Amino acid sequence: MSTKEVVLSFLIEGSPRYTCTSNPLDKELGISIMKKALDEVQRVIKANGGKYELQEPPRAIGAKNQYNWVVAIDEEDSNDNEEENDDD
Repeated sequence: MSTKEVVLSFLIEGSPRYTCTSNPLDKELGISIMKKALDEVQRVIKANGGKYELQEPPRAIGAKNQYNWVVAIDEEDSNDNEEENDDD
């Protein structure tokens, strides 16, 4: 989803929490690209039976107008929980 004008970086804070960052010159374009990228991340995670939760909306951090999203992603498959319950 990155473009020439807006490069996105996804960092693992500690699974299942990830951070998406960018340092675009155009704030609105940066937010728009981030939203599209996170919509796609959400679609893929849910299509594979995972859980997706956006923890914070895009916001400027620091003096460089860097825009940040924090995403918590639970990648557990719902079938894993059923198997654990069968052992009881």
